[in-house]
Amino acid sequence: YIRSIPGTATLATKRTQALAELNKDIVYTLTEVNNLLSSLTANGVSVEIHLRKLDILTTNVFPVTSLEHGIVNGIDRGVAVSTFDHWLATHNSFNTLKYDFAFLWTGYDLYGGTDDSTEGYAHLGAMCNSRIASGVGEFNKTYATAITTAHEIGHILGSDHDGPQSNYIMAAVSKASAINRWSFSSISATAIKNYLATLTTNCLLTTNPASTKPTVTYGAYTGHILDPNVICQRALNISNSYMCLDWSFYNNLSPSGDRICSVIHCKKPGTNLCYTAFPSDGMVCDTNKRCKKGKCLPDSTAPHNLNSVCLFGDQRKLEFTDFSGTCQDYIARKGSSYCYQPFILHSCCNTCKAHYTGRTGCEYGDKFLGCNKAPRELMCPTNMDGCCEYCKGFVSPVVGR
Repeated sequence: YIRSIPGTATLATKRTQALAELNKDIVYTLTEVNNLLSSLTANGVSVEIHLRKLDILTTNVFPVTSLEHGIVNGIDRGVAVSTFDHWLATHNSFNTLKYDFAFLWTGYDLYGGTDDSTEGYAHLGAMCNSRIASGVGEFNKTYATAITTAHEIGHILGSDHDGPQSNYIMAAVSKASAINRWSFSSISATAIKNYLATLTTNCLLTTNPASTKPTVTYGAYTGHILDPNVICQRALNISNSYMCLDWSFYNNLSPSGDRICSVIHCKKPGTNLCYTAFPSDGMVCDTNKRCKKGKCLPDSTAPHNLNSVCLFGDQRKLEFTDFSGTCQDYIARKGSSYCYQPFILHSCCNTCKAHYTGRTGCEYGDKFLGCNKAPRELMCPTNMDGCCEYCKGFVSPVVGR
């Protein structure tokens, strides 16, 4: 967060600003965790998160000796949870706060099993347990953090992973394209109910009056997690990433509506690759609409009078073998004839709009360069279509006998 603060302010000033931005994202994320947990209600489980205490730590919970050797900023998931348990015990946290469970968000990469796809880890069936009611999750500053957190809370509540084909919250691997990733399955709800029934004392039945429910509306949120370009930068952990706007990623339609509410595509700069990422619920998806659980739905707080064909304006950057820069610079160098190419038209919709003539068949002027290199009498008789702007109004002379 500090690195993302622009300007030349002192480190202390940037830290203050960064903490303010971090707190905005924390409240947003916990609000979304509660939205995800609310899906359990349909299956007879009513549970929501209230915040007893939030600590933004200035020192690492994980000592250097606990990190994975040979992996930058990596730690084994089991080591992470056990180390956090030890930290909680050392600080007498449970006796002081009497929490139902504790959760640690970390900037470290969690590893486990045979791959590096682990994003969180928690004790299974540990809610209300003073020793092990805990979990950890990667805080990557995107909507994926909300899904990971809800998933790990599901474990603490007694739900194991759903089956291998699951696309619900408790799937072993969460994918942006999973159509039910905003909901707990009925199988998970049953497991949670069965676990809670085994508790001698169910701590969830009472709420500490000192706790508060984190809540922010999409219209009131002033952070950056709803900006698709920022989402891409955070998801790929690349500061100059941006949302890919090529229509081919969105069923050959404009990147708007439902098409961007389950998956967006993010550019890896310096390559021709775009990777999928989780869009944020609350992200603007059309005029007067925001993304909500995979759908683009009406929202009175969304901006008005937007153009769904050019919702986000120009793509942040164009990268070709012979060019790297903005759409404005590209068209200024190459000419508006490039707007006839679908990729350029879609990626540079705002810039191309400025060159739009409104004339059918000659929407962006001449269709190739060099029309004005020859007199109209020579160029236009055989190139009226390609040189539609240069040859506008030209009438071939009638040659008499």
